Amino acid sequence: MHRVSVSGIITYPVKSLAGVSLPESEVLRTGLRLDRCWAVVNSDGEIITGREHPKLLGISIEVQETFLQLTAPDGQLYQLTLYPAGEEMVEIRLFKRIVRGISLGSEAAHWFSNYLGVPCSLVMLGEQGREMQAKYGGKEGDIVSYADTSPLHVVSEESLAELNTRLASPVLMHRFRPNIVVQGCQPYEEDQWKYIRIGDCEFEVNEHCKRCVFTTIDPVLQQKDEQQEPLRTLSAYRKNAAGAVTFGVNLIPRKLGTLQVGQKIEVLTERTW
Repeated sequence: MHRVSVSGIITYPVKSLAGVSLPESEVLRTGLRLDRCWAVVNSDGEIITGREHPKLLGISIEVQETFLQLTAPDGQLYQLTLYPAGEEMVEIRLFKRIVRGISLGSEAAHWFSNYLGVPCSLVMLGEQGREMQAKYGGKEGDIVSYADTSPLHVVSEESLAELNTRLASPVLMHRFRPNIVVQGCQPYEEDQWKYIRIGDCEFEVNEHCKRCVFTTIDPVLQQKDEQQEPLRTLSAYRKNAAGAVTFGVNLIPRKLGTLQVGQKIEVLTERTW
């Protein structure tokens, strides 16, 4: 029997900015600690992503004890405190849904506006989360960060390797922005999971992850692929009954704890909570 294990843990503190690879991470009800707790907002009060502004993907993040160190490709730095106090609470929109956030003021707004070349600001949700929608598998009391639909996203190395056999130019895992990368399974084996245990954490698979144009943007070049790959190839063999293209699965944490690279993944046949 093959051994499936965690080969990567990645958090994305600011939505659509570069990810941070970690040896371990605390799992909260909203997902990995710090994951998508911040977001950039345009002048119309809408959260913007790399779909509209690929340059966001070029900002790297380093997690320090009390702040995030943001670095733009030109070397410009910005320190974002993890524990702001006294900022204004505002209502914003995430895919037409009203959500709330703490406005982080003019200094952060100036830094991001200068980088993107358009007026924008920064908001913080924090780890209290927001209500997870039932249409994505959320149950009463489930919460999520500024992630699109779900607290956590998982992709296996084997699924990516199989996809790359179909592509003229292979892509890297960061095209898909997973939180947990796994190895040791068959390609697309994660599609069959319903409940899994990793260390002292347990998770429910709530949906197959629907893919969009974001996967066609090269995070290194911050440019869209002219051939719309890998989405075009995925569309040829990974459409579900509703016509959505899927790759990887999303999870809801049901028992909290700490994840570590190298931990074994146990596939459960029934839930234990």
